[in-house]
Amino acid sequence: MTLSLNVLFVASEAVPLAKTGGLGDMVGACASALRRAGMKVTVMLPGYPDAITQLQHTRTVCEWTDLPGGPARLLSGHMGAQGIPVLLFDAPALFARPGNPYLDAHGEPYEDNALRFAAFSQAAARVAAGVPGVHRADIVQAHDWHAGLVPLFVKRAQVPVKTVFTIHNLAFQGNFPMHVVPDIGVPPDAAHEAEFWGQFSFLKAGLLWADRITTVSHAYAREILTDTAGCGMQDLLRARQQDLVAILNGIDNDVWNPSKDPLLPQPFVASNLSGKHTAKRVLQQRFGLPEDAKAPLLALGSRLTHQKMADVTLQALPQLLESNPQLQVAVLGCGEHAYETGMAELAARYPRQVATKIGRAA
Repeated sequence: MTLSLNVLFVASEAVPLAKTGGLGDMVGACASALRRAGMKVTVMLPGYPDAITQLQHTRTVCEWTDLPGGPARLLSGHMGAQGIPVLLFDAPALFARPGNPYLDAHGEPYEDNALRFAAFSQAAARVAAGVPGVHRADIVQAHDWHAGLVPLFVKRAQVPVKTVFTIHNLAFQGNFPMHVVPDIGVPPDAAHEAEFWGQFSFLKAGLLWADRITTVSHAYAREILTDTAGCGMQDLLRARQQDLVAILNGIDNDVWNPSKDPLLPQPFVASNLSGKHTAKRVLQQRFGLPEDAKAPLLALGSRLTHQKMADVTLQALPQLLESNPQLQVAVLGCGEHAYETGMAELAARYPRQVATKIGRAA
């Protein structure tokens, strides 16, 4: 059975236009999968410079002068081999910044992130209400805190669409001082409801006003209801448990396919792993590790944070390295300074076994 629905994804990242982590992978892959299932999916993103450059068949849909943060345009185009329809919220004063979508050159969150993503959410609500030349959505799916105000703005504007809020990582909440509220277009009564420990929470707003809530696995759906992993939102999530649905994250089998991945030095299949051996040798070369076909090679690509268990990794690796002198470890990632430093110190301690590429430019 084919469902004929128009779905608007609202997110801060989507592969191939913007990515800092798994959020971008999921949004891009899920949009492709839903289109293959017969749905009409459009992805709306902030107009980062690189995203605008990569957008295909670009045209201007409309212009706005009354949104927070200054003048903005809505751009339309396509992305990827499937030609997925894309809308970009081109607000130069908010998003015409190089590098990381959320962090400045010093690795600190932009001071105006509340304004940036509130304006983006307001624009998405206007698209949901209807703009010329864009299909009206039946469902608006907002991803993570950056789009957390979309369900609120849709509800307050009485737009006749259903909203879904997807939790990718409950620990990232978009909490800001209450004094930002008058500048971001949130009514005082709504700000009061979305207050979280004295701050205004974009994530809590999404949890409050979305018609349905989804998350990325059945295990995570259970975890976020607990005091241990609920990140302070467990009581609200328990109250909305009947509206919480777990949809397991998958992968795009066309992208993550070693038989045709253009980024591999040599393709391989299960019946012939010679290409995998080549990939291992190239990885050893790039990290400056000894080229040893028999050495077990552990490759770690991750945010270096407590949530990703970087502390456990740092505690466990010395014992593994000492007990297996052939073991090699290649680390690619960035995160909390203490864990970045710990990985670098480990590489200095075991120079023939551990190599790292640490930092936002890694």
